[in-house]
Amino acid sequence: MVDEHQRLQNPPLLEAVFEVRADIAASLTVLPGKLAAALETDYPDVKETDFAKFVLMAPPPPEAGFVATHQFRTSDGKGMVQLAPAGFSVNSLAYPGFQAFRSAVAKVLASYGRHASVSAVRRLGLRYVNGLPLPGGELLSGLTASVKWPALEAARLTSVAARGIFAYSQPKGHLAVVIGAPQETRTTLDLDFYHEPRAAMAERDILSWIDEAHQRIYEAFRSMADPKVFESWRRGHE
Repeated sequence: MVDEHQRLQNPPLLEAVFEVRADIAASLTVLPGKLAAALETDYPDVKETDFAKFVLMAPPPPEAGFVATHQFRTSDGKGMVQLAPAGFSVNSLAYPGFQAFRSAVAKVLASYGRHASVSAVRRLGLRYVNGLPLPGGELLSGLTASVKWPALEAARLTSVAARGIFAYSQPKGHLAVVIGAPQETRTTLDLDFYHEPRAAMAERDILSWIDEAHQRIYEAFRSMADPKVFESWRRGHE
């Protein structure tokens, strides 16, 4: 994860995501157009997903999760806003640093709040997905975490997956840490801080939550990354 704590020359970040799920009063037939107009300067490329027509006929229940109906992309395709029946996400594939990412989130949050008529926030989520190279080709070699497996005769361990959830009181929420190695060349470190207030929240309170959640994710990232590997990212070499 890249941010202003330590600028990395060779960052492992693959994607940063902020997500809101909410109870809204706006019409699902009108909201996409209003949001498209509000975001046109930064996200001119608008696309309706295959789920859009089905959602209008039968909106999914909250437990169905985030189902995007519309996507608004930047001209270079590296930034995106996704609209769901009850929420939105801001995705960055070329992370510009936390302050710039936060600024983008704040703009979308203000536009969404203005046009969607939010009555309650169901879920907030701030997520950073990292792809860590494997020094020496050894699984988990770039992380401080360890998973011990028994030796199995005539077998070689080629993939590892682990998940831990940590509760926080400041800010309120949980941090899900997921480690996976779907390929032998890279370990995935997925850090997802989320909160389910199920209550009304002012925009300034949401942004304050983002600031604190970001700090917790950064602390977890530094704790999870092997110090020598982190230093190689800072210096710009592996």
